Amino acid sequence: MTKRINIALPCETTEAILAQQMKAGAKANAQRDLDIVSDWFFIDEEASRMVKAGTAGIPGRERRNQQFVAAISATLVPSFAVLVGILMNNARLNDVISRLSDLRSDVLGRIGDLRADMNQRFAAVDQRFVRVEARLDLTLSRLGTSKTG
Repeated sequence: MTKRINIALPCETTEAILAQQMKAGAKANAQRDLDIVSDWFFIDEEASRMVKAGTAGIPGRERRNQQFVAAISATLVPSFAVLVGILMNNARLNDVISRLSDLRSDVLGRIGDLRADMNQRFAAVDQRFVRVEARLDLTLSRLGTSKTG
């Protein structure tokens, strides 16, 4: 469970927190990434070996199989790279969205603080006008009594 609070933090602090979160995510997914790389490395090495051997005059069926594997690996590797890029960008977009949400709450908090300050200042000005009105009323009442007396 989480609870959102409105606080203002220095940029250095928020950058340090973001860096820690990214580092923790990288550590948490390190084994998964290594497993994916090791799986694809074997496939890529096998396809490369088959393509190199295919130029040496292998009989028809084996050569077609090697060409098939080479064609599949030539299309799968870039597709996989694009998929990884999309997933990484999605994670970064989520970080940006989170950061924008934090900035929004920070701005709203600051606006609230400014409103409170302005209300306080207007209240002080209102009090000054009340005192000035009271003095003017007193002065006018004195002037009115001195003319009649």
